[in-house]
Formats: sequence, C-alpha cells, structure tokens
Amino acid sequence: MNKLKLFFISLVLFCGVSQLFGMVYDNRYIFLAQRPFTSIEGRPSHLISDLFLQTASKAIGSNEKEIPLCELFGEFDQGKMARSFSVIGKSNPFVTYGRPEWQDGTFLWIVNGKQQTQGISFVYYQSITDCLSFGATWLAMRVHTRCEFLLKENSIPMTGSEKCQLDEIRRKMLQDLGMGCNKNTQSGVGDLDFYLRFGCAWDYTAKFRHIDCGIRVGALVPTGRKKENSVPFSVPFGGDGHYGMYGAVDGEFEVKEDWKVGLLLRLSKRFRRTMERRISVKDEPYNFGLLIAPIQINPGITFVFSPYILLENLREGLGVRLQYTLLHHDNDRIRDGRLYECQAQMPSNLEEMARFSKWSSDYVTVAAFYDFGKMKLDRGFFPIVTISWDIPSLLVVADRVVKSHRIIFGIEFNF
Repeated sequence: MNKLKLFFISLVLFCGVSQLFGMVYDNRYIFLAQRPFTSIEGRPSHLISDLFLQTASKAIGSNEKEIPLCELFGEFDQGKMARSFSVIGKSNPFVTYGRPEWQDGTFLWIVNGKQQTQGISFVYYQSITDCLSFGATWLAMRVHTRCEFLLKENSIPMTGSEKCQLDEIRRKMLQDLGMGCNKNTQSGVGDLDFYLRFGCAWDYTAKFRHIDCGIRVGALVPTGRKKENSVPFSVPFGGDGHYGMYGAVDGEFEVKEDWKVGLLLRLSKRFRRTMERRISVKDEPYNFGLLIAPIQINPGITFVFSPYILLENLREGLGVRLQYTLLHHDNDRIRDGRLYECQAQMPSNLEEMARFSKWSSDYVTVAAFYDFGKMKLDRGFFPIVTISWDIPSLLVVADRVVKSHRIIFGIEFNF
C-alpha cells in the first residue's frame, strides 16, 4: 500500500469517521441528528424515511442541573419584569391593575412545561461515481408545547385570593406585551440539508475487512419554521432562518464480517442575519423580553462528535447499533440593530441573550434493525426496518438544552 493511502486512512482515523448522513444538528430544542446508513455491498445509494416521536418535560441548565422545561433562559420573576416596564415607557402593571403595594416585591414562578413532537424525515443519498456522491435530507413535523405557572416564592405575605389576583396580573402583563396563551402548536417543515461527498473505499486494508471513508461539504437552507415572538415557548424547526454550511470527515470500518465501527467529526456554521426578535431590557428572560427589535445574530460554530458500533446479522438479518452523539454550540454574537438614538432612549440587555446562546448536549442511541434481504439469494428491493431510542445521557456535558427522548421507526432501501 502506498504512503498516500496510509496517510489518508490515518487522517480519517484521527479526525473521525462515520456513515452518518447529513442532518440539522444545531437545534437545542429538538434532537435532529440521524442514524447511519446500513451498507450493502454493490448498492451504494440509499433512500430512507423515518417516523419519529419525541417528548420532553425538563431542560438542563447550568452545571448540568435539571430545571423546568420553560426556564431554559432563566427564572421568571414577575416583580423584576414589572419593574422593567418603565424602560419601555409603560407604568408598572401592579400600579395599573390596582396593587401598587406589590411593585417592590419578588414573585418567582416555576414554569413547568411539556413538549411533544411528531415528525417524518426523508433522506436521499445517490452515488454518482466511485468517489463522488450527493445527499439531501428534509423533514416535516408538528410540535405541541404547553406550560404551567406555579408560584414558587413571594416576598410579600398573601392570602389565597391575593395569589389568584397575582396570577391574573401576570396573565395581563403578558397579554399587554402581545404574548399568547400557555399552549402552542406548530406544524411545518424543517431546514433542507444537502451535500457532496468525496470518498474512497478499500478492502482488506490496515487490518480492516473493509474501509469506506470520505470528506463532505454541505449547505443548510433555512426552509424551516422560525421562532414566534408572540409565543415565548415556540421553537425553530432548524436554524431559525439562518443559511449555513458545514464540513465533515466520514467513513465506516468493518473490523470483521458484519462488525463495524464509525466516528463522525463535523463543524457547521450558520451565517449572520438581522431579524425582529424579542429581547430583554433588564433582567427578564429574553423569551419574555419586553421589547421587540431588530437584532443582528451571528451564530457560533456547532461541533458534532458521534462514534458508533454496528453489529449486523446477529441472527438471520437482525442487527443492533449503539451510538453516542455529543453536540456543542458556541456563543452567538448579537448586536442591536436599532439606531443609536433608540438604543440610548430604550436600552437592551443583549449580554444575557448572548450568554444563553451557548449550549451542549449528549445522547446515547440504542437501536435494533432487521434486514429482510440479508438471507435472500436474490436481494431484490427488500427493505431494512429500524427502531431506535435516543436517550439524553449527561455522560460528558449538557448545558442549556431541552432534555428530550426520541423514538424512531424507520425504513431504508439500498440500490
């Protein structure tokens, strides 16, 4: 084997390799990473459709601490929020609604919630030549989110009826800011991901039975739904309107017949964009921000690391997969897009928004699959069916991310 081939294989082993197809990874609300292809000799192209169900009732805050789902961007203090109304030229809601003696109080609410997602994803991977392939992924889904406010702490003694009045003032505060009810359903499509892959394959090389590795360059097109300013708990179905691109090294190593290992290393970057977003003026969580203004967001880099073990044909086409996925998104750079005169008259607190934009998560995936064509003399167009469970693991790191579980029912065709 020549030195160039040895160098290329060593580089891929060092940097990370996988047969994972491309997908939108940079979303802290919904785990959108996908499973590997099942490689079939002589059939390098793939068509996959997955149905997935996802549920979450908790989030992970700083220091890997479990927090209520709807407190991802900080605690909801009604007292602080009411005092911030003066910044936007409005009177304190406690004064407006007849309880001026409460305007200096502290009223912390626990904001519990539940997020349920159902969706379908499509993957097409076409081999063009022995070394060049094209791939694309796309999805559609429905996300239902609901939240519940429970009074946690109040610095002023209250009767039961006064607590009910406090809750009513909270509702009116949010309505005055144009925020909707405690339930929200979103339906739509996700971002489009397509890429070119340049790769090579070798048999019986470097003590492996088969090696398939390559480099890919992909683009992320923001066709997905965006966050809604009127709903504090709405989620983007992708990169929230930002175009992006990514690079990765990928491959698969067959240690012995039907025993395979892989490892993905990927970096993705969304491009800057100016949009109207809800922002904080003082200390309120920015999803409850009192001000809607144009801001320029330059998203941070997203890093993906995902090794897996694949054991095929354990019993007449039955196989299993164990996979780990680590995601890390660096801080976004955020700039106020208003005129300087407006910023001076009505200041904002973008530092907290930038600080909370950094997040990390890790998942363990357990999967079983059955290859209906594995034992056939004529494989034909028999599919491979898969069921998998994505579990938030906290093995390495988790920070400011929704703690969700996902089940996938998938079917794959090779040609």
